[in-house]
Amino acid sequence: MNSNEFRALSPIQHGLLFHAVQDGGAYLDQVLLTLRARPEPRAFRRAWRTAFEQHEMLTMSFDWTSEATARQRPRPGAELPIDVLDPPVGDIDAWLAGEREKGFELTGAPLVRAVFARSASGEPLLLLQYSNLIMDFRSLKKVLNAVARLYAGGDAGPATTRTYREYVDWWEQRGPAGDEDVTFWRELLSGHEPPSLSAIAGARTTATGSPPVPGLLETPAADTSAHLDRIAAACGISRETALQGAWHLLLGRYTGSRDVVLGSTDVHRPLGAAYDAIGPMTLTLPVRQHIRPEASVAGWLRGYQETRDESWRHASLPLPEIQRLCPGIGGNELIQSAVVFEELRPAELAPELGITGIRYESRPHFPLTVIARDGEEFRLRLVYRPGVFDATMMRQLLAHLRAMVAEMAADPARPVGSIDVLSERERAQILRWGRGPAIRTPAPTIHEAISRALARSPERVAVLDGTGEITRAELESRSNQLARHLMDQGVRPGGAVGVLVKRSRELPVILLAIMKCGAAFVPFDGGFPDQRLQLMTADAGIELVVSDSAHWGRFAGVRVVYVDRDREAVSAHGTSAPGVPVQGTDLAYLIYTSGSTGRPKGVEVMHRGTLALLRDLGERIGLGEGTTWAAGANAACDLCVVDLFMPLLFGGRVTVLPDDVVVDGVRLGEELTRREATHHQATPSGWRLLMEAGWRAPGSLTGVVGGEALSGDLADDLARAGVRPLWNVYGPTEASVWATIEEVGAARPVPIGRRVGDADLYVLDDLGRPSPVGVPGELCIGGIALARGYRNLPERTRERFRDHPLAADPPGRLYWTGDRARWLPEGKLEFLGRDDGQVKVRGYRIELGEIEAVLRLCPGVNDVAVLVSENEARQRSLTACVVGDAGPAPDPGELRRFLQDRLAPYMVPDRYLHLDAMPLTHNAKRDLRALAALGAAAERAGDAQPPQTPLERQVAQLVEDVLHVRGVGRLEDLGRYGLRSLESMRVAARISRTWPVSVTVHSILSNPTIADVSSAVQSAMK
Repeated sequence: MNSNEFRALSPIQHGLLFHAVQDGGAYLDQVLLTLRARPEPRAFRRAWRTAFEQHEMLTMSFDWTSEATARQRPRPGAELPIDVLDPPVGDIDAWLAGEREKGFELTGAPLVRAVFARSASGEPLLLLQYSNLIMDFRSLKKVLNAVARLYAGGDAGPATTRTYREYVDWWEQRGPAGDEDVTFWRELLSGHEPPSLSAIAGARTTATGSPPVPGLLETPAADTSAHLDRIAAACGISRETALQGAWHLLLGRYTGSRDVVLGSTDVHRPLGAAYDAIGPMTLTLPVRQHIRPEASVAGWLRGYQETRDESWRHASLPLPEIQRLCPGIGGNELIQSAVVFEELRPAELAPELGITGIRYESRPHFPLTVIARDGEEFRLRLVYRPGVFDATMMRQLLAHLRAMVAEMAADPARPVGSIDVLSERERAQILRWGRGPAIRTPAPTIHEAISRALARSPERVAVLDGTGEITRAELESRSNQLARHLMDQGVRPGGAVGVLVKRSRELPVILLAIMKCGAAFVPFDGGFPDQRLQLMTADAGIELVVSDSAHWGRFAGVRVVYVDRDREAVSAHGTSAPGVPVQGTDLAYLIYTSGSTGRPKGVEVMHRGTLALLRDLGERIGLGEGTTWAAGANAACDLCVVDLFMPLLFGGRVTVLPDDVVVDGVRLGEELTRREATHHQATPSGWRLLMEAGWRAPGSLTGVVGGEALSGDLADDLARAGVRPLWNVYGPTEASVWATIEEVGAARPVPIGRRVGDADLYVLDDLGRPSPVGVPGELCIGGIALARGYRNLPERTRERFRDHPLAADPPGRLYWTGDRARWLPEGKLEFLGRDDGQVKVRGYRIELGEIEAVLRLCPGVNDVAVLVSENEARQRSLTACVVGDAGPAPDPGELRRFLQDRLAPYMVPDRYLHLDAMPLTHNAKRDLRALAALGAAAERAGDAQPPQTPLERQVAQLVEDVLHVRGVGRLEDLGRYGLRSLESMRVAARISRTWPVSVTVHSILSNPTIADVSSAVQSAMK
């Protein structure tokens, strides 16, 4: 075999070459030596020439473009490049970064060079820079020792007995991996789905282009070294395992996963422990160990050592082959973090060179790498991708690693789950952020506080709509009359009264009247099917409903007071307050939300928490006597409590917007302007309607946005439209409407902010421990803001309203929201999404499980999964994936009609996808990734005939832009693509801007196809 012919690469080299080509600085090492005296350059080069002759691996060049596979070959006669710098080096870090940028031309040789320099204080410096393709740090130390002896006039020392070619040949000759190794890795990694490191605060998508220089943190850690010694002695394990186990547990804490895989790095010696060839032989293998909170630290670490050792006994599979045995990782890296131990002892390295100091800079490609450097002093180093991770978060992570090691060393017999890495200062700060003083309210109940407020300036207008107005005195007297009438009809303290009326100025009269009876109001949506109304009425124990003639006959077997027909009977009552004693802990209202069992659940909300919220929120956003609040929230949603009551507490007035106005962006904007609104509250979907209609605030308008996550794009649009200030609010019904508030500024994503009202906020892990700053956890809420629980659902109440693990005065309760959040360093909360099957769509809270449970009742349906998706404009919609029962599933129209009779309109899926079988993971669980891919790629049911006329093509383009879809057929039902009332408003508005015609929303919804909408436009043109 010719000495300079091309040869194969080892699997390690294949991986190194890939990363070196992608990022020229990856796996390029720098060793900076501080010397007593500078070596003579020519003699130093001669010593290296001998080393090149003895170790051809040092002269390898690489080719990866001319053949199907990458190759390497030696370049005999290679000389060590040496640069000599005369000016002293001031900034060592900047100098090293500049030298790294020079990199190497991998097709040339040698891939090592030297630089002689001096420090600012005059000390001689020697920099050796080399590619890991030709040697690792272990090899560099061997070579440098030999070169130093040669330079001093001696020989190179003991010759290596084996060559790197033998190592490559071993990989080539091993053939296919043995069944035992394949079985081991497949079983070890079965079902593993790597937790995303993006869960760590500061993580973001890496920018495209050249990879950034890695971030680097390093700290002396002598105490950590001593702790590792104690752990190793107590548990019978190595120091390396102790540190890797601690890092493993910490990443589990930070990512919220108990299934973590870390990289274990060591020298791979398949040809025997004495194998000492020069070349890259440092291998990284995955180690998977489930975190068991109940296990003792010592027992878990011993198990970790056993798993680590067993992994290395099956090191005959290269990492790419191992990764292919783990299909659950998708496009992610199997190993996202590794722990490396390095020995740096100047006294043991090339004594002939007079080394007084050593600095070693490596650049691993993993997103996060912990490097323990054991030398004259023990140091911990964290290398991270700065395009992915925030430096502040990395400093906290390194500090918590040291805390984790210290806690493990203090008591190895303690359970793993009892370890808390938070310092007392950190813990106190986090708890302080989430708590605050109780809000002082003017009365114990909502209606009493409003009555006192109405007594001030009684002649002023309190509530108005498009047809009339009610003064503050009239609101008080009329609500008293209605309360007396309802009591005559049998309403008693502690009861529940249903409410179903059109939105008008009468609504506050009705709600206040019910509370003055000592009862709780239960608001209904007129869009609910009768079956759902009957279910809610029975569940709440409602014996009387307040309604109007528009909803005549919808409540069978229940007494109904029609406020329009019974007006004379109501006005016959006295105008003084009925004087029913009501406490702050009594129920003010029940709000029904979606339930995972297939039935809605009623949240029982007390006066005191809601009143504290109204008081605090109103002060924050600047309500007063000169303010006008435009109320557009659905009466069946708890946003209406803020809309109708909060302005009255502060002397402002409420202008009630009709139902048909709040879904029409153009008309809504006109009404906000005409009614001179100073404040308006809506979901992001509602605000987006205004933006798409081209609305701009004529003056100053204070906006409140909540119910869904607020995107930065929408926040920017609202600011440009003159909505200032804009307040982002968050909260579940179980915590009395809103629990947090944030004045929107430049921060993106938009935080949900700090506590509002009497809601105490906590971010906890699954063991009930406070999560560190930036670490995701479940958002939990305590304090008097909490609802009483769920009507007639004691088990569900105990599941969500649990004993408070951090209560200062137990017993307390804590509501587990199911929402993911994290504390930001400035003490604000960031919302991260749901942790279960509950989602928000168009501002409505929906349990996907409820839709699935009802859909399974449909004849012909065997299994179903409901998915939520988000389009380019961040608008959400629902897709039902249906498996038929012993045959094809019912068609989409039949499924839609079945659900429309049983669910609220906003819960009916927009699209239906028929499947032969539900895709499953290796663990026999639903494969959500596969379902999402199927939903995105599947053709919608319907006739895909393309538009035929120029007008149809124009209309199709317009509709597709609104719905953010493509390829809609001219006869397809647009409802399958998500056309609802809000979207039809946008279509109508765009039609008006495109052609000088007006097409009604009713005509679009009644005939929702491209062909029919085009026909409507054509008719309007005539």
